[in-house]
Amino acid sequence: MDNMVDGDKSLIIADKDFVNIAERNMKNIVPLYYEMKTAKKEIINKLTIYNGLISAYKGGNIGACSNDISKVWNSGDVDLDVIKILCMENNFIIDYAKTLYKPKRPLGLNKKIRKYTKSKLPNFFIYAKNKTSNQVEEVNNSTVNMLQSMIPDTRINFKSIGLNKFDYKMLMSVDKIDIKTDDAILIIDKYNELDLKKYFVLNKNENNNDKIKNILYMYKVIREDILSINNNQKYVVDVLVEYLYKNKKSNYKTTLWSSFGDIIFENITNNINVKLSKGYIQCNICNKLIKPSNNRQKFCEICWKEKERKLKRDWKRKYDKSRSLGIT
Repeated sequence: MDNMVDGDKSLIIADKDFVNIAERNMKNIVPLYYEMKTAKKEIINKLTIYNGLISAYKGGNIGACSNDISKVWNSGDVDLDVIKILCMENNFIIDYAKTLYKPKRPLGLNKKIRKYTKSKLPNFFIYAKNKTSNQVEEVNNSTVNMLQSMIPDTRINFKSIGLNKFDYKMLMSVDKIDIKTDDAILIIDKYNELDLKKYFVLNKNENNNDKIKNILYMYKVIREDILSINNNQKYVVDVLVEYLYKNKKSNYKTTLWSSFGDIIFENITNNINVKLSKGYIQCNICNKLIKPSNNRQKFCEICWKEKERKLKRDWKRKYDKSRSLGIT
């Protein structure tokens, strides 16, 4: 991840391959030129500032236009003139809050652009913007889409390795907790507030330029700020686990684990020990917790089946070898 850069940083890369690719793709490409408008002069006061903010909110959304450009690049018939026009429109949208002007498309040009933009988003938006498969086009041979076949899927399929259904209660110190109480709501609200602005916390640690230490400091500050609401660490973690895993079912739990991972680990350890004290055992191969049906059981069902298959293969191999040597 440290090697990832945004578009601005990629412009200063001196790698020979990058330069060659850029030069090849920029052949016959020239800068866009068009006259832009300026807003009429006004006295700056609270009303004009308010109107400027409203204008920026209503007319300054570049997302739709940027997505349309992505759709054109993703098409099988890329029209650079359409992309140039959309880039121009994007620039007008960016400046709309101060110019209060956006050009209106001629009908014929709008029809030409709509030929591309009525399609769905490129397939890679599943990864870039968390879109679902029915919101995107099928995979094609565009460069970005082809990256999917080059990057291995590192997700773990828990079902395939025989693990039980994930029980988030194993992360908690109690079985039940009410997250609708005033105390719990204060904790949840504080967590959401800090999670949204967590990267601004890095600015507080001005004397430390080390990236990893900055991140550790950030989560340390978040932990301290949440515990200032309620200093009962176990209760705070129970509330947040219940909220993020059951109530909200959020995919984004990095802040929880990075700020309170030690408490969660302690809860998991304690819950495992409780199960072990109630007659559960850990499979000798995968360490899965199982309730043995007899005193001799040492493996979970899946591991035992695999072990049984291996024993049969080994026995057959030895038997075939013995027969080939004339030993019966």
